[in-house]
Amino acid sequence: MSRCDRLGDLVLSLPALGHLRKVQPVGAELFLHCSSYAEAVGEWALENELCSGIWAEGDALPKKWQQLNAENSWGLSLFHCPQAPRAFKNANIQNTLGPRTKLSALWSYKNSISQRRSRVEKSEMAYNVDLANALLQKMGLQEPPFEGLPPLKIPQNWRSLCGGADLLIVASNGGSAHNWPMERYLDLARREMAEGKSIQFLIHGTDAEERKREYEKSDLRDRAECLPSFDSLQSLIAHIASCGETFSSSTGPLHIAHAAGRPVTGLYPKAPLVQSFKRWRPDGYWHSAPVKWISL
Repeated sequence: MSRCDRLGDLVLSLPALGHLRKVQPVGAELFLHCSSYAEAVGEWALENELCSGIWAEGDALPKKWQQLNAENSWGLSLFHCPQAPRAFKNANIQNTLGPRTKLSALWSYKNSISQRRSRVEKSEMAYNVDLANALLQKMGLQEPPFEGLPPLKIPQNWRSLCGGADLLIVASNGGSAHNWPMERYLDLARREMAEGKSIQFLIHGTDAEERKREYEKSDLRDRAECLPSFDSLQSLIAHIASCGETFSSSTGPLHIAHAAGRPVTGLYPKAPLVQSFKRWRPDGYWHSAPVKWISL
């Protein structure tokens, strides 16, 4: 199975991977192909036994892939991009399936299914499961009811830079948070601190340095912690999982926190656009941690 785009999208793909894993035939192996910068998420999936192995884009073809029986192998892409069909070709996989989202997709995969849809019809995770079920149909396997994944456990050797806070605020200008100024994040922190919560800021995005300067000038400089850059994605995932809850726009940290079983609050546009909550909500994991959202 291949998903070679954004970090949060890959996390939203893991429930579909677990769905396939449940009906994996005896003797079969299930591999995850992903972007190199998101390889840690693949390692996370491997740690939670959602796949047999991972292949990061740009790395050499894994030995297990070299030993595949091409006629009895299938390649499933959850996102139409050039990396997936290229990987399937390199592994000599003849049977491929992907979303028919663009005209070019008709020539990229041997089989494709239409994903014509309203932007708010289903969550992205649900469409990932639709594609997984389409693969099961092509393989002649029964589609089980979708149950979702339990919270993903963190590998024991993954270490955070420091202890987690009651609330992690991810202050970014990217995606659905493009019009949330730093002052609104600071106001949120003040309200939560008034209730006795410890606060940490994770500031990133194209204007990260400017936002950090606003934090340094604020009254929260000595009351809330601003986290330094993480040395690896593994340590970032471990830290997010150590925090009590996460507040973020619809980006990777929000979906990582939800997958780890933590309460989350996301920032989403009010209008039913591409970035809507209904489509990009944290989804596919069963636990009691609440999922809330704020419309911009």
